[in-house]
Order: sequence, then C-alpha cells, then structure tokens
Amino acid sequence: MAGSRYRFDDSFYRDLAENISDMVQCVSPSGKLIYTNRAWRRILGYTSKEAEKMTLFDIIHPDFRSRCRSVLRRINAGEKMPLVRTDFITKRGKRLHVEGVVHVRKSKGKILYNQTVFRDITRRVKQETMLSEREQEFRALFDNSPDIQMLVSLKGKIFSVNQTILRYGFRPKDLIGHSMLEFVPKSAWPAILKSLLDLKRGKQNRGITRVFTPRGPVMVEWWSTPLRKQGKIVGLHTSLRDITQQHEAEQQMRWLMKGFETSNDVIFTTNREGIIQHINPAFTRLYGYAWKDVTGKTPRILKSDHFKRPFYRALWRRLLRKETILQEFINRKKDGKLVTMQAVLSPILDNEQKIMGFMAVQRDITKEKAHQQELKKEKEFSERVIETAPGLIVGLDKKGRIILFNAGAEWITGYKKREVMGKDWFSLFIPARKQKPVRSVLNGLLKGKPLFHHENVIRTKDGKEKVISWYNNIINDEQGKIKMVLAEGRDITLRRDAEEKMKEFQRRLLKAQRVSKMGFLDWDLKTGKIYLSEEVIELYGLKPGTDEVTFDMLMKYVHPGDRDMIKKGFRMAFRGTAALDLDHRIRRRDGKELWLHAHAELDYDAKGHKRRVLGTVIDVTDRKRAETALRESENKFKTLFDSSVDALMVLAPPSWRFIEGNQATLSLFGCKSEEAFTTKTPWDLSPPEQPDGTLSRMKAKKMISMALKEGHAYFDWVHQRQDGTTFPATILLSRFSKNKRFALQATIRDISKERAAEHEREKMNSELQRKVDDLERFQKFTVGRELRMVELKKRIRQLEAKQGSK
Repeated sequence: MAGSRYRFDDSFYRDLAENISDMVQCVSPSGKLIYTNRAWRRILGYTSKEAEKMTLFDIIHPDFRSRCRSVLRRINAGEKMPLVRTDFITKRGKRLHVEGVVHVRKSKGKILYNQTVFRDITRRVKQETMLSEREQEFRALFDNSPDIQMLVSLKGKIFSVNQTILRYGFRPKDLIGHSMLEFVPKSAWPAILKSLLDLKRGKQNRGITRVFTPRGPVMVEWWSTPLRKQGKIVGLHTSLRDITQQHEAEQQMRWLMKGFETSNDVIFTTNREGIIQHINPAFTRLYGYAWKDVTGKTPRILKSDHFKRPFYRALWRRLLRKETILQEFINRKKDGKLVTMQAVLSPILDNEQKIMGFMAVQRDITKEKAHQQELKKEKEFSERVIETAPGLIVGLDKKGRIILFNAGAEWITGYKKREVMGKDWFSLFIPARKQKPVRSVLNGLLKGKPLFHHENVIRTKDGKEKVISWYNNIINDEQGKIKMVLAEGRDITLRRDAEEKMKEFQRRLLKAQRVSKMGFLDWDLKTGKIYLSEEVIELYGLKPGTDEVTFDMLMKYVHPGDRDMIKKGFRMAFRGTAALDLDHRIRRRDGKELWLHAHAELDYDAKGHKRRVLGTVIDVTDRKRAETALRESENKFKTLFDSSVDALMVLAPPSWRFIEGNQATLSLFGCKSEEAFTTKTPWDLSPPEQPDGTLSRMKAKKMISMALKEGHAYFDWVHQRQDGTTFPATILLSRFSKNKRFALQATIRDISKERAAEHEREKMNSELQRKVDDLERFQKFTVGRELRMVELKKRIRQLEAKQGSK
C-alpha cells in the first residue's frame, strides 16, 4: 500500500485480499497502481516495489490500452461498470485473458480509487477458440469427403447430406426429409431395415446396393455407424462409395469369358511346346475333333499338304520372337475335307513377358475366298459408276492429295478434274481459318478414329463459300493398308442458312420457357395488372380463379420484414441495375408462412420500351428449414470424425506433425494411443522411399505444398505401420484455417484389397483383351472391305435408279 491515505481499516479484509487466488488491484483515478495483492504479483511476475512504480497501462496489452483508457474515463465520470474484460502482459511477455469486477471507493463524493478483482480466464478462452476450430474441422471433414456422407434418423429419414451428392445430379434439398428406401430397389429394403435395427443396438453395418440417381443407377458400397448424442443413439451416419466402375469391370470380364466360350470363331491354346491345352466349342463344330481327340496332341493334326515344312518353321520362329501373326491356312478336318482358315497366332506372356504358350483364333473363309473374284468385278463396276454420281465424290491419299474427283465435284466447285488431280485438297478448297480442324478429320481417319459424317466449308473456283455435308469411308488395298479416304459430299448451304434462322427462333423460345417454369406471373406495366398462374394462386392461398391482381395486393401477403427488400429489388430491376432474384417470406390468409424464391425479368417491345415483367415463383420453404436444421446440427460433426471408417487426421505447420487422429487412424497404423500417434510426421509412418523412387520426406512435403496452394491434393501413397508392414493407400489432403494459420486434414484409405483385386483383374483382362484384339483384327481384315463395297454397290444402284427416273 502506498501512503496512509489508502490503508485498510480492517486487518481482516486486508489479510483476505492478500490470500485469495484471484488478482486484486487498486488503481487511482489517473491509472497508477496503488495496491496489488500477492496473487497479482505472483501471476504477473512483479515484486511489490516494481508494482508501486507502475501504472495500469504498463500491464495492459497494447491491443486493449485505448479501450482501457476509455473505460477508466467512464468510471471516473461515475458510470457503473461492474464487469470488465481485457488482456494483461506478464513481466516475461506472456499474454493473459482476464475478467474482473470493479468497485469504486469514494470519500465525500470524490473517487479515491477503484478496486478490481481479476480472474485469469486464458484457459477458458483457449478452449472456446479450440471448440470453434474443431467445429470448422468437422464441417470441412463432412463437406470434403470424396464419398457421399449422410446423417439419417432412426426412422430412416435423411436430415443431412454433403455436397458430394451433386456429382450424381442430386441437390441436398432433393434428399433431406426423404426416406433412404425411396432411392434403392425394393430388393435392398430388408438389408437396410435390418441395418436400422442393428444400429439401434449400437452395431455397425455395411453392404452393397444399387442407388437410383437423376444420372442413372449407381452401384455403391455403404457403411453405417450409430450417431450418438449425450451417449444416446439418435440416428446413424452412412457413407456411400461409388463402385460402379468396379462392378461394370467384373461384369465385362464375365461377358468376355462367355464370349470366349460362345464365339463362332475357332479358338484354341497350346503350351510352350505346342501341346493343345484348351479348345472352344467352335473348334469341335468345325474340325470334328472333341477334347479327348486332341488331348496331348499338337495342331499338326489339322495340317494339309498345301504348306511345306519351311513355311511352318518360319511361323514358329516368328512366334518365339513374340510376334503376332495374321495368316491364311488350308487345314484338314477330321473327315478329311479341306477348309480355308484365316488365323491370328499370338504368344501368351506372363508378368515377366516370358512365353507361357500360344493362342490361335481362326475363321472359316472358304466361302469368302470364292466371293473375292466377284467382289473384284463389282469394285471395277462401282468405280465407273462413281463418275456419274450427281454429288461430290472425292478421294484423298494419306497426304491429302486429290486422287479421285467425279463430275459432280466439277459441277459444284467449278474446277475441272485435270486442274485438281494430285493437288493438296486443303490448300485449294479449304479457307485458311478452317484448314486445321478439317485436316484433323483426315488425320483421325488415318489413325483409326472414324468420323463417318461431318460438315465443313469449301471455297469454289469463283471464290464463293459453300457448306458441304460429308460421309467418309476408308478404302484399303489387298494387303489391308489404307489406299485412300473416300468422301461423298452434298451441298447444304441453303439448308444451313435455314437452320441458323431456326436456332435464333429456338433461343427466343427457350427464354420464354425459362421464365415459365414452376409458378409464373405476367405483370403488364401499361395496365398495372398482374396475371398469375394456378401454382402462384395456390402458393399465396388465394381463391381459385383469382388470376388477376395488382402489385399492392400481392405486397399485403409479403412478410413486413421483407417488403422493403422486394420493393428495392423491383426498383433496381426497372433501372436495369440487376435482375430480380431473391428469397422472401409471405403470410397467407390461413396464417401459414412460406419462403418463396422470386425471379423476374423485363420484357421489351420492338422499340426498346419496357412492356411487361415476366417472373417465376418457387416454394423454397423446405430448403430454408433444411438450412436452419443444418446450422443447428454443426455440433454433431464430431461424431462423424470419431465414427468414420476412414482414417482421419490433422497436420499442423511448421513441422507438419499429426496433432490428432480418429480411432480408425490408430487402428490403421497400429498406434496404442493418440499421444503416441501425434509424435509422428507423415514420413515417420512411411518407408524411406515411395514406389517411384522418390524419398518419402521430399514427396510428402511436395504434396503438402500442393494442398496448401490448390486447397486440396489427392494422390496414391505407401504407408508403414508400427510393426514395419507397409500398405498402399489413397490420401486426400484438404486445407482449412486453424489458429489463424492454414492446417491440413488428411483422409487415408487402405486400398490393399482393391490393389490385389485390381492386379488380378488386369492380368485376366489383359489376356482376354488380347484375344478380343486378335478377333477384331481378324474381322477388320476379312470383313470390313467387303461390307463397305457391298454398301457402296447398294448406294450406286440407288443413284442409278434415281438417274433413270430423271
């Protein structure tokens, strides 16, 4: 105590102030410290002598000094201020959050000093800050999950869903309030109902089902865990993972196996020594040999006398060099008859690219060979007829040079055949601005990417531009190599002009349709009358038939708190500042309150004058209620973190150590406690190097930098458990704010089983795809040319008939 003027009269209260755990200080009206108790000096780190020389502003944090001076002036002016909250700075520079009760001591109406008892609330403030950050983390976890996340009541009603549902054509409001059973087949209902019963008993559940979405059916794998509130189960948390591609791949594999067995082509395999291992039913049907007839034998049983030993030796050497061979054979059936076969021979390789055996795919082309002479004659005839076709028929070689130019092309372009033969089609006929996309069509055809129909502009000899509709074909030579690209064209310039006019009409029609969705209104600005659709009449609770109202009549139903907003919106719309597009409340006559979304646009007459307002009105009451319910359920996201089947954890800078992880994380890495886990970094729980040879520490920091920059990063990784075993995983890093700095949330999923299954599928699929490729090459070589010539013959006959009718 400084000076006898401020001494306590009662020693009991003085001893009490000295021994309480809260900080007690007395401050003169000028701000000088005139008394501090033992707790004050201990917590702030000052001695009695140091405190006697200090003012209140020496211990106030700089952020609060201005505010503190204002409070002191108000107290000196006589204002009552029983509770104050501020920040102190200790002698060592530590910041303390404190709050205290102010008592003013007066004598003869004059303030002697104000006495304040402060309590350290630093820990409470940190807890409040931490709670707020945790709520943000749980929200980020829910929204950023790559799987569909939803919260469901015990009655099966969905009351929350994350934004991942948008990928499948749903909006959250389309699901909230609906039963899960509405979106799955009836065959899946028993499993879902059983899951609800199990969850009420505290059991987790999972399964696979088909889900109906606006973009089509989707196969999903789902997990459900109980959702608890104060220890009581109040619902369930369900995660749905899209496994459509995996399901379709397995389905495709089954079809490929079935195709192998049901193929009309002969397929058989041998081991490396040439001993037959497998035959399909077509082998028996064609050659007459059953499996027991070929067991332990080689394909020599099919050999005829048309090929000598050097021919077969050369084939064998090529196969041992791992070549795939396309070859015609004349083989002998069991009954001695000869048959001409076109075969694709290829080696079967293991994972180390070593030959395990060989596969042959053969097709009977005996009848096709007999037809080849006839087709050759028809081809010569077709080429003569092409010259008389009325449309453009143009042939280009691989470099785009003209090698075919019929009379119809001469008539449309104005060029004679002798003027264009051998010249580059693109530089002569295609405008410079269009050459690149048109040339890409030719390149695509040459690379096996068919574009059988397209349209482009050509330039005629007199400089005019015409729009031509083309139908393309590839013509091959006898060896199956591309001989030329044959294109048949029609002049559609007049039709294209008509189509452009139609598109303009459709654009206007679409605008009218856009404003006529849901309930609509038409406000005639000249008469002031507003015409309402039946949906709007029903929304406002008006009498049926009340389809003509005024603006003031409608405003009576608008909630008083929203009327100014509506009027302001219309004023801005009329000025052309912004379109009217806002949510507002209405109160109907029956007392029911609804939320409506209004959208309105101005319509103008031919002179540009405002003629009417066209608008739509949509009931969004359910959406608004769902948004309110979602805000109230933020505190439930901790359950999502703790009960997630995926490993979830948080990394913090600058060391990027883990600062927390859920139970799935501890189980995944084999950690006994969260304290043991939070001493680790991502590279501490990884092998020294990743499969690509990059150091785990360097690659992890690179992924962290990417997530901080882009907001998220999704990648594959190999992790290591505490017992030293490794496992492949997928990782999703998501950025969020923590302590006013960026931190990362990691979602880790063990994909060991998926990788093993994928490896097995790729192995089987590779073998089956090789068989399919062989079949396709065989079909393209033998059938493609003949079918196109038959189609061309049919088209020529149609042209002849058309020419004859003229």
